[in-house]
Amino acid sequence: FIKGLAGQLDRAILGVESAGLKTTLVADVHTHGAEGKVVEEATGRIDLMVVACPAVDGSVFLAVGPVLSYYEFKHPMSDRLTDEAWRDMLESDNPPERPVWYRRLMP
Repeated sequence: FIKGLAGQLDRAILGVESAGLKTTLVADVHTHGAEGKVVEEATGRIDLMVVACPAVDGSVFLAVGPVLSYYEFKHPMSDRLTDEAWRDMLESDNPPERPVWYRRLMP
């Protein structure tokens, strides 16, 4: 399975336009009218995660792989974000901070 995985992944995305492969996406998940804000959930660039995993024999091994970065923040309801605007915000000098629980996982 592992030996053929790269080829399988290549075939899975064959023909997909480059815009469809971007990981930087945003979505409004809650509107708070009284506050005039929406809660946005977004993914950013790919991070690399290293995880210590127990093996069947009791030893521990490290697994390394890509994971999506995660953001959650409030944004003015009058300026709902598009994916393009989110990408601009992410590239700015002051991108939103990641949630506390995420920063504990990905320091």
